[in-house]
Amino acid sequence: MSDAPSLLRLQRQMQARVLHGDDTLLVQIADNAGVGATRRARVYEDAYRLRLIEALGNDFAVLKAHLGAERFEALAASYLADHPSRYFSMRHVGTELSAWLSRHPVDRLAAQPHCAELAAFEWAQGEVFDAADSNIVVLGDIAGVPPEAWHRLRLQLKPAIRWLPLHGNAPAFVLAHSNDASMPAMTWREEPIMWLLWRRGFDVYWRALESDEAAALSVAREGANFGEICASLCAWHPDDAVALRAASLLKLWISDELIAALDFDQVAP
Repeated sequence: MSDAPSLLRLQRQMQARVLHGDDTLLVQIADNAGVGATRRARVYEDAYRLRLIEALGNDFAVLKAHLGAERFEALAASYLADHPSRYFSMRHVGTELSAWLSRHPVDRLAAQPHCAELAAFEWAQGEVFDAADSNIVVLGDIAGVPPEAWHRLRLQLKPAIRWLPLHGNAPAFVLAHSNDASMPAMTWREEPIMWLLWRRGFDVYWRALESDEAAALSVAREGANFGEICASLCAWHPDDAVALRAASLLKLWISDELIAALDFDQVAP
């Protein structure tokens, strides 16, 4: 019977070497022209690490451009040391980067708070782009809603939407990068602004939300009916202006293709 390890065992030994530096694999690697097993294994260890850093650079291209390639790669290596990949796909390796940046001292690898927000904004863009497709409500779909049923109307928002509170001007950095322009100066607000990101077709859009719209969208996301959405607007508008504001927001949300479906509360017998 052969003493050669099974393919599965070799794969596990390779994984243990690449991820944790385990030496078990080394006995399976032959010297080649005087190049030792440790050095030959290092080729795969470095290739794996560099490929993950490359993937992070693709997912956070604006942050990389802001910091510069050298500083970003040092930051990415430090992040990967703290957060080794737990995923089958490299698409998810940057999941914790924004939170990791926010926990770092501001003098370490230029991890200022605005870098954490920039990473969060770029990650939200990727999530919106990758989110599942859905149906889209159009204006004609609400034309037949009878007046007595409006307060029972519920809006199902589509999956390709994200909300993000930002103190800084991360969207301006992203816009400048997409236009091949110089990065703007960093600005910071004491109170955050809520930003909406969504996908229409194959394009990702974003805009800052007024406080009343952010509140209305929030209660809609939680399953509130249209009457409850209107009630949420009373904190910003007089009673006689709420219906008009709610109607204008609904029209905007439909135009932006934010709504996937309409439901109605059942009327109690």
